[in-house]
Amino acid sequence: MNPPGSGPQFRPLLPGEVPSALRLSRLAGWNQTEADWERLVRLNPAGVCVWRDQEEVRASFSVTPYQGTQRIGWIGMILVDPAFRNRGIGSAALAAALHHIREQGLDLAGLDATDLGEPVYRKHGFVSIRPMTRWRGRLKFGGGPLPDSPCAPPPLEAVAAFDQRCSGVDRSPLFHHLLQSGARLLALKEETGDLAAFGFLRPGREAWQLGPVVAPRESRIPPLFDAVVQLVGEGNECLCDVPDGAIPQDQLRAVGMEASRHLQRMTLPAGRDVLCGPGIRCVSAFEMG
Repeated sequence: MNPPGSGPQFRPLLPGEVPSALRLSRLAGWNQTEADWERLVRLNPAGVCVWRDQEEVRASFSVTPYQGTQRIGWIGMILVDPAFRNRGIGSAALAAALHHIREQGLDLAGLDATDLGEPVYRKHGFVSIRPMTRWRGRLKFGGGPLPDSPCAPPPLEAVAAFDQRCSGVDRSPLFHHLLQSGARLLALKEETGDLAAFGFLRPGREAWQLGPVVAPRESRIPPLFDAVVQLVGEGNECLCDVPDGAIPQDQLRAVGMEASRHLQRMTLPAGRDVLCGPGIRCVSAFEMG
């Protein structure tokens, strides 16, 4: 899994090591659960890799592949135990992730970078394509009339086809595994009966996570968010990762959310609207694109 002659040796995460990997993401203050780690493994068993020391997972990375007009390898979960930082292990994790992407014949690597990580990724050739913001807060209804219940979820094949027209890739494996791990699919239909918008909602370690959300028409965002509040309940915490400008900020604040983190979506080589094009209102998560 590592480039020839590299340092720390990363190997695929084993099922029994998921609790140790979860310890690592908890140390970083991230929202992942065991189900999130297990989902990444099911999506790409050879692409979720760890380095161990003293019987614990000390560093990790994940690569989630997407097939479409471009074959994308999405890099996430680049984590290093605080006690092992400043030893080049994070750079080794990134190098191993890029090596895996090349081995799989994928066209483009993508990731979401913090302010600290951005200059590191630039040195590897990554280019910023879109600012991203994590919005988080205790939910409330948006001030309009109480929403109708969302429609019964349509067949997953219809959701994936609707999504692919916006994302340019086939995310049906991701959607399948989201539902298998307890996520809820919310959907709205047009008066014609055609799908108008959808979103996936799943429990996290600290807060519910909403994403992806796909709605070609901006007018469908408020009723979908109110459906989320109706399902989760007012006062419960939720977060979503939004390409800047994809949802008006007043709509996010109306349901109780505030900006909490700012990142840069980056790709290698330079791409355009990679998993964040028109109609994609919230991305899946920083680790899944």
